Amino acid sequence: MKTKKASKNNFNMVSFSSCQNLNAPLGTIVVKSINKCVKSKGKTIVDYDKIPQDAVWRKVEAGDKFTKFGGGTKSLKSYLTDIKMNPTDKDGLVVLASGKDVLVIPSVEIAETVKVDNNTKKMIELCLKK
Repeated sequence: MKTKKASKNNFNMVSFSSCQNLNAPLGTIVVKSINKCVKSKGKTIVDYDKIPQDAVWRKVEAGDKFTKFGGGTKSLKSYLTDIKMNPTDKDGLVVLASGKDVLVIPSVEIAETVKVDNNTKKMIELCLKK
């Protein structure tokens, strides 16, 4: 059976779950627990324990801010312009956020606050499959 994708204008906020894949407007966000941090293009790896309990998957909202991996905070809109994200993709973008703080842009970037470090015990990999 084929899974229906959410339309770009029709996506409801969803609470974060470490083992739940998510149908989003641009494809499926695949979430899986991993034991080894191996970087590869199109995959984002985060420290599971650093994700706030109120984190949700949602569409981009006005006033969102993003603290880039490596530091530096700016508006999400400005960040997406800086990386030259396709306007069509911006319209259907779903992010993991806690309030106005964007934690993960799947397959693009993670926030400094959820990065893997020497104290990380549990990692998850997030990948947007189109």
